[in-house]
Amino acid sequence: MANKLKNLVLRAIALVDRGANPEARVVLAKRDNSEDSTMRKAEHGSMEECMAAGKTEAECKELMAAMKRAEEDQMSDKLPEDVTKALAEVADLKKRATEAEAREKAAEARIAKMEDERQREVFIAKAQEFKELPGANPDDFGPILRKAYGVWTPEEQQKVEATLRGAVKIAQDSALFQEIGAARPAVGSALDKLNAKANELVQKDGKMTFAQAFTKVCDTDEGKALYHQHEQEEASKAGARRVR
Repeated sequence: MANKLKNLVLRAIALVDRGANPEARVVLAKRDNSEDSTMRKAEHGSMEECMAAGKTEAECKELMAAMKRAEEDQMSDKLPEDVTKALAEVADLKKRATEAEAREKAAEARIAKMEDERQREVFIAKAQEFKELPGANPDDFGPILRKAYGVWTPEEQQKVEATLRGAVKIAQDSALFQEIGAARPAVGSALDKLNAKANELVQKDGKMTFAQAFTKVCDTDEGKALYHQHEQEEASKAGARRVR
């Protein structure tokens, strides 16, 4: 490794509190050229001005070359063309990346919207199964189911669906929706007993619909027992029809 460097061109010397090379020595000199004003003018002029100052052609050529090198050294502080070009390319790439990111976010938003619409349609279709229940309009009940299914566990979803299907079966098998709110005396069937109890609730609470009263009756222990009896009676009827 060389330990002595020669013919170096120093473009800048920095004064720091802790240099990288403590053994380096730099000697500076300053010269007063006030008496040689004519020559200094020639140094910053043309070839003709240099020769007019009394210099030979060879000396003036050498001086012009030195002036050109000094000018190039001063220009060295400016970024080289290839570096400027590279920086422009980086800026262009950054701009493209920003635009691509914006397009990607817009695409993700469109996909999310499409998925949201698809999920809405799925649950509206699912709610069609329960459309016979009071207040269970599929367009309204579907989004409610979707929100609830996002919270319920699969086991809870199955239990709720079973309960809803049971309520639908009651609506299909019962005559309660044909004569809503009609006062009917209790007779021998379990369904008639359920209807009678629901009518009693409607008469006590004028704001309650017959369907709501019927559902409330079925939630009681006695109502559950009557509904179970109703299912057995329906099964017996179905068996009798098959025998005939």
